[in-house]
Amino acid sequence: MKNVVTKSIIKILLRARMWFLSIVMRYDKNRWVRPKVRIKKDILAEWLDSSPLSKRDVSELLGVTRRTINRWLTGTRSPRASDQKKLIDLTGLAFWELFEER
Repeated sequence: MKNVVTKSIIKILLRARMWFLSIVMRYDKNRWVRPKVRIKKDILAEWLDSSPLSKRDVSELLGVTRRTINRWLTGTRSPRASDQKKLIDLTGLAFWELFEER
């Protein structure tokens, strides 16, 4: 019984991962590529304003510095792929609601 449950959970997680990749990745010239994206600064700023979390709390939850959060808000930097996933999980927004292709 334990193996069946474990296998079911693994299948669900793999499907979720494939779903995420299918949204984030695109197929181009016989290979999967991650599009270059930038964060929608106004959406992130609006979420931060409406959230009970401070920039400091968000930076601690994401494992980045407050300076990095400020760089995202000013548009001087874009989040890495690992930080993009964490941001999506934290905000509850869809990938394309929070990011746009460059």
